Amino acid sequence: MTTESDGRNNRPDCVLEDQLELLYRQLPIAIIGTWGCAALVTLVASLGGVEDRAPIIYWFALFTVLSVFRGLDRALYNNARPVEPAAKKWFNRHALGAFISGILWGSAAAYLFLMGGPVLKILVVIVPAGLVAASVPAYSPSFKGFIAYSLPALIPLAAVCFHLGGAIYMALGTSIILYVGLMSGLTFRINKMITGHMRMSMDYARLAERLSNEKNLVESLNKGLKAEVVTRRATEEALTRATAEMKSLLEFNNSILENSPAGILNLDEKLRVVYMNPELKRIIGVPEGEEYYAMGVKMSEIPTIVNAGLTWVLDRLADGAPVSLETPFTSRYGKGAFISIKGVPIMMDGAFAGAMILVVDITSAKNAEGAIIKAREAAERASRAKSEFMANISHELRTPLNSVIGMAGLALNSRSDKERVEQLEIIRSSADALLSMVDDILDFSQIESGEYRLERKSFALVNELEKAIKGPALEAQKKGLEFIVNTEPDLPGLVSGDAAALRNVIKNLAGNAVKFTERGEILVSVSTLTRGDGKKVIGFSVRDTGIGISAESLESIFESFYQVDGSCTRRRGGAGLGATMARKLVEIMGGRLWVDSAQGQGSDFKFEIPMETASEEEKPRAGLKDGLRVVALHPSAKVMASITGHLRHWGLSVAECLTMDEAMLAVNGNGRDTALIVDLGHGTERSAAMLGKLKERSPSLCVVALVTLAEASDIALKMEPGLVDAYLPKPVIHNRLYEALLRATGANRIKEEAKPAPANGGAKGSPHLNVLVAEDNPFNQKLALLILEGKGHKAHVAETGRQAVEMWREGDYDLILMDVQMPEMDGFQATATIREIEKESGARIPICAVTAHVMPGYMEKCLEAGMDDYVTKPINSDELFNKMRKLVESCAGKPHAAPPSPAPEPELGPGRKPLFDISSLRPVFSTDEIQELARVFINRGYEQIASIEKAISERDSKNLCLMAHQLKGSSSQFYALKVVAIAKELEILGHTGNFEEAAQNQFESTGEILHLRSE
Repeated sequence: MTTESDGRNNRPDCVLEDQLELLYRQLPIAIIGTWGCAALVTLVASLGGVEDRAPIIYWFALFTVLSVFRGLDRALYNNARPVEPAAKKWFNRHALGAFISGILWGSAAAYLFLMGGPVLKILVVIVPAGLVAASVPAYSPSFKGFIAYSLPALIPLAAVCFHLGGAIYMALGTSIILYVGLMSGLTFRINKMITGHMRMSMDYARLAERLSNEKNLVESLNKGLKAEVVTRRATEEALTRATAEMKSLLEFNNSILENSPAGILNLDEKLRVVYMNPELKRIIGVPEGEEYYAMGVKMSEIPTIVNAGLTWVLDRLADGAPVSLETPFTSRYGKGAFISIKGVPIMMDGAFAGAMILVVDITSAKNAEGAIIKAREAAERASRAKSEFMANISHELRTPLNSVIGMAGLALNSRSDKERVEQLEIIRSSADALLSMVDDILDFSQIESGEYRLERKSFALVNELEKAIKGPALEAQKKGLEFIVNTEPDLPGLVSGDAAALRNVIKNLAGNAVKFTERGEILVSVSTLTRGDGKKVIGFSVRDTGIGISAESLESIFESFYQVDGSCTRRRGGAGLGATMARKLVEIMGGRLWVDSAQGQGSDFKFEIPMETASEEEKPRAGLKDGLRVVALHPSAKVMASITGHLRHWGLSVAECLTMDEAMLAVNGNGRDTALIVDLGHGTERSAAMLGKLKERSPSLCVVALVTLAEASDIALKMEPGLVDAYLPKPVIHNRLYEALLRATGANRIKEEAKPAPANGGAKGSPHLNVLVAEDNPFNQKLALLILEGKGHKAHVAETGRQAVEMWREGDYDLILMDVQMPEMDGFQATATIREIEKESGARIPICAVTAHVMPGYMEKCLEAGMDDYVTKPINSDELFNKMRKLVESCAGKPHAAPPSPAPEPELGPGRKPLFDISSLRPVFSTDEIQELARVFINRGYEQIASIEKAISERDSKNLCLMAHQLKGSSSQFYALKVVAIAKELEILGHTGNFEEAAQNQFESTGEILHLRSE
């Protein structure tokens, strides 16, 4: 293939192209230089050189235009890159530009020489002369261009000098003519030198090309010669092989097998080495340059063969028997390997004539086989762990389900309100256990799939700690364990992070500590730590006195589905995910978690999390009486330390006592400005008697009683009025301790009594509200009205999003409960419309979303749409009223008074066992109201199923999903769990377009509704 340079070398006139390229390459410098000189002359002339400045300004403008055009010509040349014969045209274009530039300079010089003073005359002589001299290199590739520029530039000035006459002017004119001639001759000479140099370079290029061609020819001849030599050598070798067939055969094998990846060994009839390829030398460890064939050594005399005990292989081959085995082997240099040996004897005329042995290094294959075995064993262990995990899950789900089903039956047949309350409490506790189990599994699933997303919000660290340990603390107290919380006094008040993830970690670790501890205590500590890099982190520790963990299991307990002892886990309960999920959550939050433990000595789980401090802890000193003295009575030094540390941090005087006698001495009849903190423990009667004596001796003594969470209400009822001024549930949290001291000393003038919470919950401090309920499902409408009106609220229903917007504009509502999926305008659109209208007035009504969607990210979607909070179906009335209260208070700025409690509802008749679960409705609704809800639910169910059937027949995915979602929502409110499951499946089938299976599910849902109606 001919290259571009080859093509140029083959053209005799390509020198012209090189000259043109050099000429245009230097053109920008020439343009800039001449334009700058023109600007200098114009400036001098304008400053006083001539009276009439207009001609010289016009001249400068023309010169600028010419410079622009010559610059454009340069750009056009760069794009064109012309070759012969087009190059000649570009030479002419360049010469034309030079000629016009010369005319402009000549005319200007002549004019200024006539009109200007001495300075200007000198300037107009020097500048054009200098430009002509400077143009010699620029125009050297084109003598025509130099003549076109220099003659018009200087000849007019010489003519003016001759015209003026006089010796000086005549001499100046003559000098200009001679100068032009001299510069022309110099330029002509330079042009010839450049042209000659370029032609010489071209000749060199042609010579180099010719030499290259001749070199290729020589190389081609050499290749042919080599091929001829190889052919002749092969012929000679073939003749040599013909004289000695066996020798030729061995040499042929040697040439083929020299680079074989397997070791090849040929032996003669005396088992001496005939041939050994490099691979076998590498395996055995033969030194480089050592040839066994030349030495005539016997294979049985090689040390590595003797040491490996392989001489029997040679004996067997000598007997004419083949050999095949795999064995470990150590080379001469001590390198271990695993080899495969296959040998066959060579028999000639029935006699042994030699042997061929194939040796393969199978070390990698054996290692891979071992890795496969280990992987299989690990997979089997994981399978067993998962099976054990599923067995635990089955056990954990069946146990509370058994309680729910059994207690629900007893509650429905019970005639005693007290028995029913106890049974319903068991049901609620079992349901909470189930919910916690499901939440753990869902969280773990999200973590394992990498879908867990952290939320970064500011939260009160101590408050979240209190929420996290409440459940484990209650379980610990039921087992008779001491649950202690020790927080550093200087902890930050607000931190930034994921509060839910932190609660989950603490709850799991504390729950495990309680689960595996039979006696002793659980200590949860929180402090601020400084890492090695200087950054501050929050450090947590959960220490127990339980069974401990063996050294070999310290890391294994954090593996997914791994349990140290499956039987132990089944005995104590739980899914076995706590430690695994805790470590993964801590790592997601950027921290680390580890454990210190020994078998039988308890465990200490520690973790550190980097959290930004939103605000420092406020030091709660204001409000307590000046000079307040505290007497702390508790038999545990650790509990005492958790209490007194904060008391002293608040600047209070503290006396620590281990017995009631010490406390009586510490009070010593002087109860004024003294508070006694005492743990009532299990000896309530004895403690009451001792407190009675203290109160008799010191009537002004303030008493704060520490009680367990489970016994708080019972102790308060049993205790004689006036003995205890404030009850403080254990474990002691410092902010609750401060509040208890305030209550006991009367500083906040709030007197609270520890009474059992009402059975039906209710939102404490809920106001009488005017609520707009946006809901298209008649059953859900009825249910919402009964719940709200049962608490004294007013409620109005809007069936569509558009109607909700209109009713809000016309009415005066305190709150909107907004369903998400509604006809005409959904909840998101309705909320967005309301928020847009509110921009004009500046007001904002609280909007709480009510929906059956529970997928991750849906709450964020509601908040982004402008809603203020989120409630899922089935509606928990306590949760609903609490959120209503918070939303209204956040808008109004202050809480409202609580409405009166509703009248008690009548019992359902004995023996009724409806298929749907109404146990969650009974605490809220009467029997008549429940029956009315059931009637609305069943009638609406028929309508929804008819719409589903129509959507299936018309293969309308959108309406099928909408109707199935509505059926799911109303069924979940009435706890018709089987209908919920069918409706959920229908919704999924609608999204996937599987109408055949949807038709079958539609028949099942119809039968279930009929079944419910018969009940």
